[in-house]
Amino acid sequence: MLPYINGRGVEHLVHFTRIENVRSILESGLVGRTDLDAAGINYTPNDCHRFDYQPNATCLSISFPNYKMFYRLRMENPELDWAVIRLSPEIVKDKRCAFAYVNAATREIAHSDIEVRMQKPALESMFADHDGMPMRNTLNIPDSYTTNPQAEVLCLDGIEPQYIRDVVFDAKDRVKNQPLVRALARDHNAIAKFQYGPSLFMPRRDHAHWKGR
Repeated sequence: MLPYINGRGVEHLVHFTRIENVRSILESGLVGRTDLDAAGINYTPNDCHRFDYQPNATCLSISFPNYKMFYRLRMENPELDWAVIRLSPEIVKDKRCAFAYVNAATREIAHSDIEVRMQKPALESMFADHDGMPMRNTLNIPDSYTTNPQAEVLCLDGIEPQYIRDVVFDAKDRVKNQPLVRALARDHNAIAKFQYGPSLFMPRRDHAHWKGR
């Protein structure tokens, strides 16, 4: 798995979350919802329903956030700040991961055999052409981007803090709670870099191809 995504130039897996979850993620890592509940860790989930039927999995994207879901959540919660956590791609080697070339909550994916989704062909399908989708060679995206912007990696194991590369916030003038950002950077700067990266809060460059889909 890892040689394949390294060969495509993938530098990060990414996960977005509300800023109030960042401290516990930096301290305990990314932990599945079932395990969070068992441990009594306070958190606010992005998705209360989990129609992917994997409530203990952590949802990740490859190289760039699922901007469609990210935008919807931010519009539904305009009072909140958000962070994009970028992680080492070593996760696909060290952890049990299932791969979906579209959103993992779609009926086709959610009702398929998860063991099949954990194999290399499922990973490769994230970068392939599929019926009903724009052809990849028309999208003008890097090799490191999945074809469909909503493609997902479900990590079925906990992800320890050492896999965290950096924590990225929106443009400085759009972050509402600057004291919290400064406190996180002060208290956890040995774990991850902290930076502003507004491009990760924007649509992917091929967004025009996916309107209405």
